[in-house]
Amino acid sequence: MAVNASTEYALRALIEIYSSKSGLISAQQLCDQQKLPKKFVEQLLTSLRNADILQSTPGARGGYSLARPADEITFLDVMLAVDDNSLDPSCTANKGEHCLGSDCRLTHFLDELSARQQKLFDSYTLKKIATTRKPRRSAQ
Repeated sequence: MAVNASTEYALRALIEIYSSKSGLISAQQLCDQQKLPKKFVEQLLTSLRNADILQSTPGARGGYSLARPADEITFLDVMLAVDDNSLDPSCTANKGEHCLGSDCRLTHFLDELSARQQKLFDSYTLKKIATTRKPRRSAQ
């Protein structure tokens, strides 16, 4: 499963902020450490701030910090903050010119799948994401 760039970059920025010793990090530091495009990241940081996931402190010693504890920020929160509905299979998220509307037999199934997926995404917190590491394979 691949998430879109907005969600991936937002998560990378949030993990960097969470891992910061001072708890405060500038947009430039985020971009340098994560090798991300500054203009795009600045837009994401604004979206995360507007969603009350981040707070910002202005000035030369300013930067971004988490607005609430990392175990209260979910993957779903991040996706919603950056307007990422790319993984939502429901008909309401992806109505297109070929949508059958209420006559579609898939509507109930896709809506149920979407609800389950949202519940799953809501179960992953920033803290869990940031502290889970892939186990290393032992050399044999």
